[in-house]
Amino acid sequence: MKGFFLLFQLLVFCVADQVSAQQNRSVSGMVTDSAGNAISAATVVVTREKDNGVLVSTVSGSDGSFMVNLSSAPGQFLIRISAVGHSPLTVGPYSLKDGQLSISLGRLTLRQSSDVLQAVAVTAKKPLVEYKMGMTVVNVEAGISAAGSTVLELLEKSPGVIVDKDGNINLNGKSGVQVLIDGKPTYLSNADLHAMLKSMQGDEVRSIELVSSPSAKYDAAGNGGVINIRTKRMKGYGANGMVTLGGGMGQYSKANAGWQLNYRTRALNIFGSYNLQHNESFKELDISRKAESNGTITDFRQANFEKNNNLNHSLRAGVDWSIGKNAVVGFLFNGTLNREDQCVNGTTQMGTSVIVDSLLASSTGSRSNLSNYTYNVNYKQQFDSGLHEINVDVDWGRFTSDEDVNYNNTFSFPDGSLWKPAQLLRSANNTGIEIRSARMDYTFHPKWMKLDAGFKVSNVLSDNTMIFEKKAGEEWQNDPLRTNSFNYDETVWAGYLNGSYNLRKWQYQWGIRVEKTNSEGISPTTNKTVNRSYVDYFPFLQLSYAINKEYRLGFSYSKRIQRPNYQSLNPFIYFLDQYGYRVGNPFLDPQRMHQFEMTLVVKGKYILQGAASFTEDMISEVLLPDTSAKAIYSTYANLNKQQIFRISASAPITVGKWLRSNINANAIYLETRSENLNGKDLNAGRFFLLVNNSNSFHLAKGLTAELNNKFTGKLVYSTVMIAPIYSMDIGLSKTILKDKGTLKFAIADVFNTIRQDVNSVYPGFDYRLVQKLETRVFRINFAYRFGNTNVKASRNRNTGMDTEQGRLKKDLQ
Repeated sequence: MKGFFLLFQLLVFCVADQVSAQQNRSVSGMVTDSAGNAISAATVVVTREKDNGVLVSTVSGSDGSFMVNLSSAPGQFLIRISAVGHSPLTVGPYSLKDGQLSISLGRLTLRQSSDVLQAVAVTAKKPLVEYKMGMTVVNVEAGISAAGSTVLELLEKSPGVIVDKDGNINLNGKSGVQVLIDGKPTYLSNADLHAMLKSMQGDEVRSIELVSSPSAKYDAAGNGGVINIRTKRMKGYGANGMVTLGGGMGQYSKANAGWQLNYRTRALNIFGSYNLQHNESFKELDISRKAESNGTITDFRQANFEKNNNLNHSLRAGVDWSIGKNAVVGFLFNGTLNREDQCVNGTTQMGTSVIVDSLLASSTGSRSNLSNYTYNVNYKQQFDSGLHEINVDVDWGRFTSDEDVNYNNTFSFPDGSLWKPAQLLRSANNTGIEIRSARMDYTFHPKWMKLDAGFKVSNVLSDNTMIFEKKAGEEWQNDPLRTNSFNYDETVWAGYLNGSYNLRKWQYQWGIRVEKTNSEGISPTTNKTVNRSYVDYFPFLQLSYAINKEYRLGFSYSKRIQRPNYQSLNPFIYFLDQYGYRVGNPFLDPQRMHQFEMTLVVKGKYILQGAASFTEDMISEVLLPDTSAKAIYSTYANLNKQQIFRISASAPITVGKWLRSNINANAIYLETRSENLNGKDLNAGRFFLLVNNSNSFHLAKGLTAELNNKFTGKLVYSTVMIAPIYSMDIGLSKTILKDKGTLKFAIADVFNTIRQDVNSVYPGFDYRLVQKLETRVFRINFAYRFGNTNVKASRNRNTGMDTEQGRLKKDLQ
């Protein structure tokens, strides 16, 4: 590792020397609209005046700035600038005099296109999937995957994304993914995030960014990378809004409704949205296993049917106020209320493979209420026409969960007579998690580079109580073996430095992040205390070289960390029935990962990538046997090592104007090793395929159709082997009401093929688990846009609590 840092420092010094040699013959400026707002992704082209020959081109950054290097004296040249929704601009001619190092053009203003002013629709076709160095962008607007779909379903269709049976999101075979919306944290537990993504309408989404190798500017947490969901945005001033109404039917009904409002002036932007979702669904779970105790083998065949009734409210509101020419102060509120009623009925047959000698009938009813409120105050200041920028965020959030569960277990012989008295149990689980965070980011952006630096401090306080009772006669008595409490206090200090610059055909980005963590977990009822204190360093390096106009080669390296979810540390026993339970692990250590990627981009759209990642102390949920109780239980454990090797290829296909298709294929080898996992060694791994195919058909004016296929091959993950899964989705979209309304119809999982078929790879543990969710659903959705559709949406910004909120997890599924 010392050798790596020496090489890294040498590379930085060499790059700095090259930069010094190449500062001359550069042209820079900033692209803005008539109101002085920065225009990002504007195309800047430098041409010779005498013959309009193109010398070099680039695009403006998020702050509107651009810089191009001229390798030789070009004589007289022009600058041509264009951006969607604006009239093109040509300035010049210019020339570089002898000895002149650079030309700064200052602000270059583009006027709004007359087509836009006359409300004439201007559309530009984008590919369904775009690939950039370190990032894959799914352009949802380019297709109709959003046709009645939820954002969760859009994620499930995205290249390299797997959503497992518990709603956990994996990217390219890796867990621990941070999910952002418009660059801002989702502020939700895993379960609440799952519910929110199911309630968000796909019509709201512009694109999904899949970042496999985040830079040092991101928090180091999240082994799987970052998924950023960008919502649709518009331009101009005034007010606009959208209302949506939809319904669906699988085995049970679904309904959703929502609104978005946005009002913007030169100095003030007020925005808000509200979504309501009602969803009834089911889950079937069958488990077949063998349990050995005192030399006797017992067969268990368990069948459960779970009915869920979920009602979710989500509210987002905020304001941005320009208090000066280059200063903005803002406030943001996110709130979620979720109520879920759950009823589970199960039957367990026990005996030999041919004779059933006893039965367990279990009935469980629960109601959970979850709330999540977060507040953010932020400040942004630019100095020297964008040369310097400061962003400050202060956040506070509160998550609460209250769940009451009643258990009824009846033990009988096949003839119906009881062999054991009925068991009546109940539990009350209360969780409160408070998160406080503050951070400051500084950006220095001269003509030839960009430098980011910042620091952050966050504190998490978690208070959990589990009260478990059993009924004896007519009275409820406390069960001391299951009643427990757990308190957790964690503070993380972090600082980072990140730099990037372009040198002719080279693009460089490097960074280093340092994080210090102090934590304490206390269980008063079990008299257990776990203290942690550690410092970690997270280097990041990304290089890109343009071989020629059609080929670009890139390399990246990053180190990441994944800390345990707060509630997975709880030493609580979550009771399912007499022979199944879940328990937390307060002794979990964080996992650390090193990742390497090599990428070849051809013609800006064909991608070939090779990647490898190595994880130590991998945190994983494992299914293990409890031989003394003949039970099966799940817990969280640190597995010694995980390594992943991946080769992926992606290609867009266009047939005339009527078909746009994209194919993404991944061949992945995933291996997990662990010594002395519950007394036995684990060594499991295999290759598997992950293939996505999206097809969009233009049938007529305003009428489009979509067909999506996804295949996940047989894979081994942690202690389980999961059988192959294939699914197909179709959709149809029609614009109505003078293009202000959109009517969409979709069928998810047309052939009802999605199910989780799981077998154990843990030595000596024989079971099969089959889980079927309600995946085939028919949906119809209507959206209507009103007001000035050219209003610019609220500005994107990160707040300071994304990592901490992402680690909230509800363990009661």
